Amino acid sequence: RDCVTTEEVCHPRESGDPEVLENYRKLDSRLRGNDGCLVLLALFILISLCSCSASRSFDDDYKKAEENFVLGNNDVTLTLYQSLVERYPKDSRRPIIMLRIANIYDSIINDEEMAIKAYGRLIREYPFSEASKSARERHAELLEKKGDIDGATEDYSSLIKYFPAVPDNYRYRLMLVGAYFSQRNFSQARIELKPLFDAKNVPADIKEEALFAAAESYFLDGRAPEAVPYYQELIKVYPKSKLIAEAKLHLATCAEEMGYLGAAKEITKEASEAHYPNQKVINTRLKSLGERGTKIEKSK
Repeated sequence: RDCVTTEEVCHPRESGDPEVLENYRKLDSRLRGNDGCLVLLALFILISLCSCSASRSFDDDYKKAEENFVLGNNDVTLTLYQSLVERYPKDSRRPIIMLRIANIYDSIINDEEMAIKAYGRLIREYPFSEASKSARERHAELLEKKGDIDGATEDYSSLIKYFPAVPDNYRYRLMLVGAYFSQRNFSQARIELKPLFDAKNVPADIKEEALFAAAESYFLDGRAPEAVPYYQELIKVYPKSKLIAEAKLHLATCAEEMGYLGAAKEITKEASEAHYPNQKVINTRLKSLGERGTKIEKSK
C-alpha cells in the first residue's frame, strides 16, 4: 500500500493486515542489522507522532463529551468521560473529568448511589485537589442524607484539615457541628464551635449561626441556664437575624423552665412580633403560660 495509519505504526501487532505484519517483521530484522541506528531514529519519530495523536485524542473526546452534554445525551457523555479517565491516568485534567462524572450522576440523573461512588473515587485518588474539595462537600451531604453520619463527619473533618486557608473553612466547621447535632452529640458539637468564638475576623453570618448552634446545643441537652447567655448575645448583637424569632421562643422556654413565667410570657410575645412562622405555636405557648400563672396565684 502507499501508506499506513498511525494506529498501525504504533500498534502493528494489533493489525490484521498481512502486509503490515510483514513490514513489521522486516523492520524487526533490520533492527538487528547494520542500519539499526537509523531505524531507531525512525521509531523515535513515529513514537512522537503517536504521542501527539494521543494528546489530540483527549481533546477530541472531551469536545465530543461536552457536545453530547449540551444535547442532553447523558449516557454518551458519561461513556466518553469514563474513557478519558481510564485512558489518561496521568493527565492533569483527570480530576475535573471525574468531578463532572459525579455531578452528572448527582444533579442530572439523580442517581445518588452512583454519585456517592463517583465522588468517593475522586476523593480517594486526589484527596488534596480543588476538585476533591467540591467532591467532599457534596459527598458529605449525600452521606448525611442517607443517614451515614459517621461518613459525613469524616468528610467535614477532612475539609477542615486539608483546606484550612479557604474562606469556606468556617462553613465546613458549622456543617460538622450540624452532623454532630444529628447524632445528638452536643458536647462534641460545642468543642467544634469553640474555634469560631476564639478566632478573629469570623464572618458575621458564621458567628451568628455559631451563637445559635451553641445555644441550641445546651437547650436540646436540657441545660437551659447555659443556653440563655448565647440566646441573649445573639438577640443583642444580631437583632435583624433570621434566627431571632426562634431564638426568642426558645429563650422563653428556658425562662419558663427556670421559673420566670412573667419573663417567659413577655419574650414569647416578642417572638410573635419577630414574625415566628407558626402563630399557632405562639398562641399555645401563651395560653400554657397563662394557665400556669393562674395556678400559681391560686396556690398562694
